[in-house]
Amino acid sequence: MRLDKRWKDVGVSHGTMREEDLIPSFLSVLEAEAGNMDPSMRQRVADIRKAADWLLDEQEWDEEDQETATDLTHELFDFLDEIAPEGCCFGSHEGDGSDYGFWSIPEEEEDEIEVIGNGHWRYLDPDGFFTYRGSQYRLDDFMAPASAAPTVIQEHDGYQPDSFFSGILIDLHPEGDAVRVWTYIS
Repeated sequence: MRLDKRWKDVGVSHGTMREEDLIPSFLSVLEAEAGNMDPSMRQRVADIRKAADWLLDEQEWDEEDQETATDLTHELFDFLDEIAPEGCCFGSHEGDGSDYGFWSIPEEEEDEIEVIGNGHWRYLDPDGFFTYRGSQYRLDDFMAPASAAPTVIQEHDGYQPDSFFSGILIDLHPEGDAVRVWTYIS
């Protein structure tokens, strides 16, 4: 199921990057469209709602709650990207990193994405962290490419955007103890 074209180039959350604000905004889109979803997708929305209600009822978040919020936000990003209207992706707007919505992907964009780096293997520490270009990344923070993602991103096991135009691509080692890492820009 994909959202219809009325969602094309529509923002759903503006002016905040706080997970406690993003989660209800993103969830409201899914709940508004739940009637158009198959039963398994509706159940997925219900499960996310249950987790969100529990999390958002907490007065103050401890470290575990924050990790749960991050995981839930990533799950919502993935779900919304999966159902993005044809020719769109879900993410932050190119001109405003705190404006999230369904943005058109220009047809020529796929040809303009450049993958940079040599893809050297980086070993994961016991907690799933690795270092790339002086920054630490956690394997759990990477998303699986959605079917609407450009082909160059779909060719990898995971990605983590750092803006509308760039991010990190990874491929997992078959033994699961290392990743190959690249930067992509468009």
